[in-house]
Amino acid sequence: MPRPRRLEESLYELSHWPTVSAALLPDSRREAYRRREAAIRAFLGGESIDHVEATFGVGRRQLYRLLKRCVAKHPDGRVHGFRALLPFVRVRAYSRRTPVPTRTRHSKAGAAGAMSALLSRHPALEDVVDRAIHQNDILLDERGRLDGLARVHRRFIERCAELGIAPNEYPRNQDQGGVRSLAAFIRTRLASFARAATAAGAEHVPPPWLDTKGAGRAALRPFEVVQFDGHRVDLRLRVRLVDPYGLTYDVECDRPWLLVILDVATRTVLGWHLALAEEYSRYDVIKCVQAALMPRRKRRGFSIPGLAYAAGAGFVGEFVPGADFACWDRFKLDNAKANLARDTLATLCEFVGCVAELGPLAAPDERAEIERFFGTLTAALSQRLPGTTGERRDDAKRKRRGDGEPLAHWVSASALEELLEVAIANYNGTPHGSLGGRSPLEALAFFLERDRPLLRSLGAPYRDHLYLLQPAYRCTVRGNARKGVRPHVNFYNARYSNLALSQATRLIGQSLRVYFDPEDLRVLHAYLPNGAELGVLEAARPWNRVAHSLRLRQTILRLRNQKRIAFSSSDDPVKVYLDYARKQAKRERRQVSLRAAEAARAERGAHIDAIAARTPSDAPATQPKDASRKKAQPLPLEIGYQGLNR
Repeated sequence: MPRPRRLEESLYELSHWPTVSAALLPDSRREAYRRREAAIRAFLGGESIDHVEATFGVGRRQLYRLLKRCVAKHPDGRVHGFRALLPFVRVRAYSRRTPVPTRTRHSKAGAAGAMSALLSRHPALEDVVDRAIHQNDILLDERGRLDGLARVHRRFIERCAELGIAPNEYPRNQDQGGVRSLAAFIRTRLASFARAATAAGAEHVPPPWLDTKGAGRAALRPFEVVQFDGHRVDLRLRVRLVDPYGLTYDVECDRPWLLVILDVATRTVLGWHLALAEEYSRYDVIKCVQAALMPRRKRRGFSIPGLAYAAGAGFVGEFVPGADFACWDRFKLDNAKANLARDTLATLCEFVGCVAELGPLAAPDERAEIERFFGTLTAALSQRLPGTTGERRDDAKRKRRGDGEPLAHWVSASALEELLEVAIANYNGTPHGSLGGRSPLEALAFFLERDRPLLRSLGAPYRDHLYLLQPAYRCTVRGNARKGVRPHVNFYNARYSNLALSQATRLIGQSLRVYFDPEDLRVLHAYLPNGAELGVLEAARPWNRVAHSLRLRQTILRLRNQKRIAFSSSDDPVKVYLDYARKQAKRERRQVSLRAAEAARAERGAHIDAIAARTPSDAPATQPKDASRKKAQPLPLEIGYQGLNR
């Protein structure tokens, strides 16, 4: 039988729904609950409505009402599930729709839900409460009572007067000024453990996404614990530049960074990211997380002759069906500066539904599995290539071998990406002694076959919106109707807009939240203050021509401010920067920055175009080049992290 429409595919997995222990219910309610649960299971299993009505005694209208309650969001971030079938259970809070009537001061009735309606109309009143909690002006005493409520209530009423609320309007027309409703709202604000503990006098409360006692616990199943770390590849790269006469010559650039996420239980590499930078940033950390979440398939061909995968090599999604977009429970990383951005970690843990475990910096024993992987990769790849720097400073033998090779034989950035993909795929398919002679992929398949119900995956609506992992920025809409300047936003010295924004003069002066891909700043994803999607904003000339990273744009802007380069709207800034790098390398005879390699890679676009030309349409190797230009679907941004992983 066909399934009911307009439901997310993951909602049909009833094993993931929160359950109810019917044995704990009183006899008067147990039978009604069991009939409702059986009716929902039969309906989602494909039974017809007529069959459900005749078998379980649940009418058509009641069945649809119960199903709507079951898939509603719960405050814990998940769906209500079977909990919504319990009698007298509310699935949403009361929301007042009619305005509060203006009455005399001594009126008591008719103000249900007035406080929530007031706060929704005047968000500035919530700031009064939040500021009081943050400054410890209101505390919870030992008996759980609010200490300082009178002071906060007085400020609240004064703020109401400043906002233009008349004396005959709520809450100023109430005998006690709505103090009891305000106290209830404050207790709601203190509902989280962190705020309640701070209000009670706790000196240090870790955030909910930080696990301070998880260190040392063993990983017993896949995706329970993953490790993240960065490794500077022991390899100097080659950058090929072209002079105005069309002649090519090669120059040397610095060592790049390789960021990896590895599953501890099976030693499988889930994702990686190559950062062409002197130091990786928090944006590179998020790109590595995105690579670990996205499906990856093997390429059909390479630009390097003779390069091929070994037997048994591969990646998680193609070797274990159903493991695409799998989420982990614990995220182990060190205390590197790029890893400690609080907004980055908080967003990551909320999106994926995990907790972070921060270990000490420069302590390899704390993350022995990923350090062992880097050692294997170094011995199998980077130390065997021309241009190697050796494993240690005193590794003179390998350094001499690398220095003796002609620069034209050194590895380029695009070639290194292909070599890394083959090396990591081969690593996933190589038997490990710690896994009983199984390869990481074989161990992963074995554990997932046994523990499939424990695997969490990212919700379907969020799989095409991984840019939400990046931090959101507030941009003010600029424009002037009198001068004919259409509405737009400015982001890193570039103007962004689209057809919808250019017509929305009412948004001038308001703030938008924008997300961006740090590897491609040609577009931004914009959302209105209420969370509704505005669409994809495109950059104006000259920044809309070539995909360029945030680091590259910052470098170009810095050189322009220093009067070292100049370009107009008709020029390509990436090409102008490449010409500058070529002249600098030719005149000073020194190493070229990794930014030049990034600019050359962006100008060619070969590292993406070559992949797309050789990848089958039904097995995408990486995210498409213009995926950020695809129109994003609106998202229910208020859903919590548990709801993302059903």
